[in-house]
Amino acid sequence: AHASRVLRAIGDPAPDLVVCNRFGNLERQGQGFASELLSLMARGVPLLTVVSTRHLDAWAEFTGGATVLPADAAAVAAWLEGALATSAS
Repeated sequence: AHASRVLRAIGDPAPDLVVCNRFGNLERQGQGFASELLSLMARGVPLLTVVSTRHLDAWAEFTGGATVLPADAAAVAAWLEGALATSAS
């Protein structure tokens, strides 16, 4: 509940990046952090979260096909660099 309030309270100007602990069963069902995550993405805020392989199809449907990174530090670093560069523009 506290994390949900924090995500809802993110205002303007938007942050450069939001890190959320996971997209799981509740979010897949439209509960949990679902509305907060959708709101952030709709505003163009870069979002980094963990998605279990069993939820990848639900994630693709939920986001309309957002980028899925491999569990690789170099891939995450490259994505972060691009996301932060874009948000700084």
